[in-house]
Amino acid sequence: MENEHKELVLTTSRFYFLGNYFIALLTIIFLVLAYTSFNFTFTLTPKNQSELVSTLVVLGIAAIAVVMVEQPEWEKFRTKFFVTMNEVVKEEGIIQKERVVLPYATVADIRAQMGFMGRLLNYGTVSVSSFKPGSDMVMKGVRRPEKVHIMIQNRVNMLREGQLQMFGKREGGKGEQADEKIYELENKRSELEEMIEKTKESFYNREIDEGQFNSTVEKFQQQIIEIDVKLKKLGKK
Repeated sequence: MENEHKELVLTTSRFYFLGNYFIALLTIIFLVLAYTSFNFTFTLTPKNQSELVSTLVVLGIAAIAVVMVEQPEWEKFRTKFFVTMNEVVKEEGIIQKERVVLPYATVADIRAQMGFMGRLLNYGTVSVSSFKPGSDMVMKGVRRPEKVHIMIQNRVNMLREGQLQMFGKREGGKGEQADEKIYELENKRSELEEMIEKTKESFYNREIDEGQFNSTVEKFQQQIIEIDVKLKKLGKK
């Protein structure tokens, strides 16, 4: 990866582990209740069987809470995804890293899935399937999954149209400038799509009327079309 542009680095969002934090909260509440209602005690030098049992129970409950809180941090630390100019890469591990590479040329399908909470907090799972057996990749709980989906899909489409030369390794300043311009345009396109979604939410919440909604969405869609034209022109250079 040293010679490749790590354009986008993805890890699992903490929002994906809301269940873990909820369980940790319940264990802490239970621990407090146990202390107040059942007279649990905690000591490093238990003098009788009752103190020993109480200490072990407290340690067990505390261990559950710690595991639930630490699992998201562990997952974010040990697993990373890189969306580069030529491929999607998964790196997993701490001391000994395992690396799985999925070139755009082998991509068969791309899907972004968002549940109810995912739509509220803008996180979800992006699945990239491959024609090559054993190379499928699932990016669980990443932020802005629709943006990631669009980014990868655009690369795959350009490859299939024979226009991926711009994304290869380039020498000289012109190639780097073109890559930066493409990246800026794609980011702008994603921002416009997000703005359209926010405009829809405002319309559904009756914050704006139908006329404002239509004119605003039409303006954003026109800008997206202009960006697509620029991307296509850059792809033919």
